Amino acid sequence: MALLISVHSAFSQYIFPTPGAAGGAMGGCGVALDDFWSRVGSVAGIAKLERPSVGLSFRNNFLLSELSYKSVAFALPVTKNGSLGTSYTHFGNADYNEQRVNLMYAQKFGHMFALGVEFDYLHSGVSDAYYESANLFTFGVGLQFYPSNTLTVGVHVFNPISTHYKTEVKMDVPALFRSGVAYNFIKNATATVDFVKDMNYDSDLRFGLEYTFFDFVNARIGFSTTPMIYSFGIGIDRSSWGVDIAMMMHSTLGVTPQISAMYKF
Repeated sequence: MALLISVHSAFSQYIFPTPGAAGGAMGGCGVALDDFWSRVGSVAGIAKLERPSVGLSFRNNFLLSELSYKSVAFALPVTKNGSLGTSYTHFGNADYNEQRVNLMYAQKFGHMFALGVEFDYLHSGVSDAYYESANLFTFGVGLQFYPSNTLTVGVHVFNPISTHYKTEVKMDVPALFRSGVAYNFIKNATATVDFVKDMNYDSDLRFGLEYTFFDFVNARIGFSTTPMIYSFGIGIDRSSWGVDIAMMMHSTLGVTPQISAMYKF
């Protein structure tokens, strides 16, 4: 149990980190990025979807199977300016696991704004009878602003009321605030910066850079400051499908690989 707690605080500052490998390769950024998984993670981004899309993601923290994340997500445009989405994430193993299911809706308002809301169900499961399994309902809100074709500003707040599991031993789920910008400063190149604040930990600054070759191959690098993690990766983005691979390196805890894929119908 102590190892699990230390991983959460030292590696991601959040029980469910950036779900896609594109953001993982860019220092954990995502709130203003435009790939499928970043849109799902920042809620408001799914408003820009034009086709139904499904994604799978797997992340193996420090090459330990019991610290792995598995995610699946689906998003569907339901009106000209609005989309519905849902995702499921599982962390851990039979002895200890954490799960999250959410339902999302996002709406575009003109060409410059998108607003999204998510409703989340969290479950913490423990096989040891001494500890309690627990359930929790919460919500989140996301906003994206597009002042130009080359600049995106994003904000996302998860669990703003800082609810906690109703167990004998209090288990907090802290509020999480993320804001960021993504800027296409030259053709085929995007730089992004995210500010992340978990109310239980120090602030984290994340930086990422992506360059596109041949219009469909994306090379990425990034790092985060709290803790210092370096990352890199590559992605293939075709009209109907995409695959991304990332590698994150922590100086003390080691290597974390991640892979994610998506398909547009």
